[in-house]
Amino acid sequence: MALRTSLRIGLYLGLGLALIMGGLVFGFARAYSPSREMVYRELGDVVLRLQIFEPDASTSNSNSKAEPAEARPAILFFFGGGWTGGSSLQFRPWAKHFASLGWLGMTVDYRVYSRHGTKPAAALDDARAAYRFVVENAALWGVDPSRIVLAGGSAGGHLAAATVIAPWPERGGLGDPAGLVLLNPALDTRVDGEQDYLAGIADFFEGRGEEISPFHHVRPGLPRTLVVHGTADGIVPFEHSRDFCERMVAAGNACTLLPYEGEHHGFFNWGFGRFDEVASEVEAFLAPLR
Repeated sequence: MALRTSLRIGLYLGLGLALIMGGLVFGFARAYSPSREMVYRELGDVVLRLQIFEPDASTSNSNSKAEPAEARPAILFFFGGGWTGGSSLQFRPWAKHFASLGWLGMTVDYRVYSRHGTKPAAALDDARAAYRFVVENAALWGVDPSRIVLAGGSAGGHLAAATVIAPWPERGGLGDPAGLVLLNPALDTRVDGEQDYLAGIADFFEGRGEEISPFHHVRPGLPRTLVVHGTADGIVPFEHSRDFCERMVAAGNACTLLPYEGEHHGFFNWGFGRFDEVASEVEAFLAPLR
């Protein structure tokens, strides 16, 4: 992958770096520090971690078992960045917000091209490993494994959706999450020469674009889904989310599309002006799980 291609993808699908840089200047990382971190996957020298935000928890890195009064729901966020960059810092405000509501909030690291030389299929492998780790270790944090939600923005929205929807031969008996929250997600990754937002990057998908495309694998029985998308998004077309939800509903699934008129890519992020509004909408959608 040429450097210019990597840069192009990063510009196309990632606003995360700008957010992170601004946030760090104002103490973002400190204000949104997790309760603890845990390693969920090791691949040679690559160590991938989950950041965990617990309700009323201290900021120590203790790995002692949580003892809540009752099992609680959890939400796992995947950052955006065009599968080439970005950071789990992007969704720390979201994770902390849900922790304040009694959820276990989590953000996750995964491999990206700029740091690991990997492609989208590798990122999806990591996302699935993270989800499996959370389900299998739910009792460690007092989490109800039947009330785990996957969420993400842009390329992270793709990972959240594809973890459940795209073919997963190694899935075994792992069940579905309780819901999906997808924020201006990249739901159609088929590279066929007609996708303007993926033009010129076919090699990046290694011939697997349709295989890992949530849009092309919608079927009955999928988790209830909320899709939030700005109608003026110039990076991931709004129409993709509209068409995805229409296909989901036609298959008998519950899919709610929440359009934000005139909004562009990444408007839901902390510091972009509509964070509180979007967070309230997501809260309302997930209220039955509380």
